Amino acid sequence: MSMNRNEMIMYLHEIDADLRQPVDLVICGASAAILNHGLKRNSIDIDVLNTSVPLLLLKDSIEKVAKKYNFDSKWLNEESKILYTHLPENYKPDTEKVAGESFKYLKANVVKKADFIITKLAFYEQIRNKDIADIKAIEINRSDVSRFYEKLDEIAISNQIDALKMESIFKQCRPELVKTLDGYSFHNEKDIAAYCLERYSLTPPDTTVENWKYSLDTMNTQAGLIIAQIDWNAAKRMNVGCSGLKKDLSFRILRGKEHGMEL
Repeated sequence: MSMNRNEMIMYLHEIDADLRQPVDLVICGASAAILNHGLKRNSIDIDVLNTSVPLLLLKDSIEKVAKKYNFDSKWLNEESKILYTHLPENYKPDTEKVAGESFKYLKANVVKKADFIITKLAFYEQIRNKDIADIKAIEINRSDVSRFYEKLDEIAISNQIDALKMESIFKQCRPELVKTLDGYSFHNEKDIAAYCLERYSLTPPDTTVENWKYSLDTMNTQAGLIIAQIDWNAAKRMNVGCSGLKKDLSFRILRGKEHGMEL
């Protein structure tokens, strides 16, 4: 089985019709993006992050819907919770109501776009092609990117290297969204070298800068992809004890101020 957005809404209304008391439900994963963030594909299930009552207490209603429409009773499940084990314990996603819907007892919310992206990237060592495709498929504006960075910077307080690796993969997925702190695109190799110095106190060799220039001039790659690789390499250097952690944190604080945020 697979569900499109309209079918997800219909099944949630069926759950709502069975309820006799209020129940809060927070939806995450691809289903959150399908419901609220414009992801145009089907899903085999609706991913639940948490509920105000144990999901087991909704078992009869869930199975009733499954039987009625002849599909698996795991159409509503909590399996995506495992992604949150790769985030700090105090990580709290932003949520919003399912767009355009009103329920009697069910309070159905979804994680917001920045948190959807972060949870897709949280298990970065085993990120799937479909996760990358989902991040590429949704519309992401400057405000979304700002909030994404803000959430990453919160993660960086307790796990700076993981936050940097997630940022790198995001930039690989959406290089067109990689901007300077002033909000401009990286136009040339000098901009990229300035980024290395500003964020990591690194001065790249002349040969590396020349390679960047050649790649940009011949359109072999995008500046955003070069920045993504720089971030990934920086994270690996930090992971083996090389310098850069303090400078990166200073960069994050500056970035937060540029976007009107505080770290």
